Amino acid sequence: MRGAARVSRTVVCGLALLTLVGCARGTTAKTYVNQNNPAETLTLEDRFSLHNSVYNKTHDFHMYSGVFTLKTTSGTTTGTYTSGVSKQKTGLVFQPKEGKMWGVELRSDSTFENERGTWTLKPGA
Repeated sequence: MRGAARVSRTVVCGLALLTLVGCARGTTAKTYVNQNNPAETLTLEDRFSLHNSVYNKTHDFHMYSGVFTLKTTSGTTTGTYTSGVSKQKTGLVFQPKEGKMWGVELRSDSTFENERGTWTLKPGA
């Protein structure tokens, strides 16, 4: 019985440490600006996920998720996004609260294009 208690304490301590290490990452934000119309911005806020944190430490494919805010001349759209990063490509998939899902592929310089124009990271982001 003492062995089982020791294993249980080890598992609990390990999970607590893993959670604390993962939570230290916090929330990060990146803002993209449309070069065709600098008033249009796309802000991505990463959200911590224990599943993604563990997955990213054990696979060549990394996943991040969070919320986005797209401000355009047509209005503001919000929703969630998922980013998938492999050795070859990085893609972003957006699921707005209202409307259809859409996605983009990031170039190696962290820019992307869509029907509205070319988007680049805001300096300092």
